[in-house]
Amino acid sequence: MSATRSQRAKRNPKHDASYYCSLGEDKEGFDENTLIHLKVGVCSVAGAFKKEILIEYRGEVISRKEQENRLKIYHDALKAFMFDFKFNGQQLCVDAAREDGSLGRLVNDEEMNPNSKLKVTRVDGRPHLCLFALKDIGPGEEITYIYGDSDWPWRRKISKDELCQAVDVDACGSCSTNPPEISKDERCQAGDVDTCGSCSTNPPEISKDELCQAGEVDACRTCSTNPAEHKVNTEMVRGKNSTEN
Repeated sequence: MSATRSQRAKRNPKHDASYYCSLGEDKEGFDENTLIHLKVGVCSVAGAFKKEILIEYRGEVISRKEQENRLKIYHDALKAFMFDFKFNGQQLCVDAAREDGSLGRLVNDEEMNPNSKLKVTRVDGRPHLCLFALKDIGPGEEITYIYGDSDWPWRRKISKDELCQAVDVDACGSCSTNPPEISKDERCQAGDVDTCGSCSTNPPEISKDELCQAGEVDACRTCSTNPAEHKVNTEMVRGKNSTEN
């Protein structure tokens, strides 16, 4: 029979950790769940109290030298399952890359607001890595902890250009990959020389010939479009002046 919340609250966390580590089994009350974006994680079924033992991060304990050898052949997805720690002055590692059905290897990284912490626990002279609650955890809440100081790829900030390439609709329209269309008027106002001359902000000057072809009366008389008419008009003006004299 599983213990009540009041009974669990009175237990010694270190004693509980030793008990579950010696069994080599996961503590009851935690399930593997598929979260948003199809991400797999571990959630608490009944909740947990602050400082309570949650889950052991089980795997093979190996030396630093063996870790370096495995890192040379592991692909990136497997490297995330290797956790470094110190024990009795030695640099060791728990390699949880092999799927063994344990839940500890599925707990997700949370750099900003984790609700648990991984601590080294000695059981029968051997090291074990256990997750302890940093605060009270509610039923159905995901268990998270900080993986460490490594520059994990999922922690890297994604630029708007990368989001656009990944078909993020909200990002598009404000990146250099698919910049928004700018009208000729806006480009002209921004000093785009190639655009000026064809927009309403600075319309091109129209020649007298073009005005004459468009029927602009004031332009006629002095343009090259109707030179003959201009000549006749000039001669009529001169003849009138001679008569008056």
